[in-house]
Amino acid sequence: KERSLCYWLAAETAIRQSVVLALTPADFQLTATPPHIRIRKELTKHQLHDEKPPVVNPALVRELLDHLNGRMMRLAEPVLRLPPRPVDALRDDLQAAGLAFETDAGRFDFHALKKYFTTRLLETGADAKTLQKGAMHETPGLALKVYTQVDDSRLLEFMQKMPRLTLAG
Repeated sequence: KERSLCYWLAAETAIRQSVVLALTPADFQLTATPPHIRIRKELTKHQLHDEKPPVVNPALVRELLDHLNGRMMRLAEPVLRLPPRPVDALRDDLQAAGLAFETDAGRFDFHALKKYFTTRLLETGADAKTLQKGAMHETPGLALKVYTQVDDSRLLEFMQKMPRLTLAG
């Protein structure tokens, strides 16, 4: 269950694997409004400042609270653990679930979970600033360019909603 919680957290918050595995009980602000996770400066990519805290959805909050309440841990101890080679654990878990680790679309790893999150935000109608905040990026451009995917069927769906042009003549 702890491994699936790691994957769920990454898929619902866009938090990088190294950060997921370094979060301590004090980082989980799950009773705040809105519930969020504090990403300490030393865990950020450039270590310049605390990242904007990712908001956590209510279903995940319940699971995280159950996990935190069910364990005796020190405040500085990481909350979630994975085996020494997380990518191997993820590969094994995907295989057990009957899912491919690698397809023509790419590898299913923690980076793919961030792409999954940002693409889902976009698909639900999030604007560029919301996408930027969700992906914890400085600009919306990076989130849109690197972390979202739009397939042809989605493009066609929106094209069909456009006003029809008529030819004069």
